[in-house]
Amino acid sequence: MTNVLIHIGDTLPTADDVKAVHALANGLGATLHVMFTQSDPLSAGWQAEVDAAGLPDVHQAMEEEARAKLRPIFGADAELPTIEIRTGDPVRAIADYARDANIDLIVVGLAGEEARSLAPALLDDTPCSLLVWRHRR
Repeated sequence: MTNVLIHIGDTLPTADDVKAVHALANGLGATLHVMFTQSDPLSAGWQAEVDAAGLPDVHQAMEEEARAKLRPIFGADAELPTIEIRTGDPVRAIADYARDANIDLIVVGLAGEEARSLAPALLDDTPCSLLVWRHRR
């Protein structure tokens, strides 16, 4: 196993969840990939007046925000995992990335409405193993 992907969508996993998946990837000798998906970046608090020419700036801002969220989890001096930002349908985004990046294991959380529909759809659409992570309450 060489590549593990954790998906972060509308429901954010806890720092402990991300650390546990990172430890799992390290234990397997695999590279950790972290994918953030947003169905509609403009509905997530980004400026509604952004036109098509401004979308690369929105994407860059989303990546910077993702790095800022991960930095405290991994530490200031640690190398961050591979980060992928995708917009649109999360199932399609995850499945496409899993194929393109040769992902061996996808980890998704089971919290929130999005996650409950995500896991079953991924079973049909992805070429690799799927681990569903139940968040502690």
